[in-house]
Amino acid sequence: MALFVKTETAILHTLLRVQEKYRRTYSFIRLKTIRKHLIKYYNIRISISDVSYHLGKFYQSDILKYWQRARQRDDGTWHLLPSNRQITGKGILFLKRSGIKVSNMLYNWAFRGIKPKLYKGIRDLPNDPTAITLPPRRAVGTPESLGSVLADFQD
Repeated sequence: MALFVKTETAILHTLLRVQEKYRRTYSFIRLKTIRKHLIKYYNIRISISDVSYHLGKFYQSDILKYWQRARQRDDGTWHLLPSNRQITGKGILFLKRSGIKVSNMLYNWAFRGIKPKLYKGIRDLPNDPTAITLPPRRAVGTPESLGSVLADFQD
């Protein structure tokens, strides 16, 4: 019998499995690795840009939060590291409604604010002094229209 799973549910379930495996409230997994997990566990063959598309939909609907990370090389240039991705309470409810079991650790963290016992003394983000966390590039809220910006200058 074939298992039919939506691609977006499989991607979110993959992130959940990584978070539960390492008992963290976030994961920093590369897009290539997500793609490999989809092929291995779900037999879903999609491109990396499709994985990125589905993650973008999750970011827009507040199912996932992310923090982009970067590190400076010895020659002064910057290179990007895998982004930190965190499933929000909305994402955990989405998974539970899809029939996927979510660990008590993540459920308690999302809805009761209880951190996992193993990591109570640390922040949610990894502490790596050579890596910095960049803010999301998307603007918060709706952008202003050109007319409203020009109207401010006419006064």
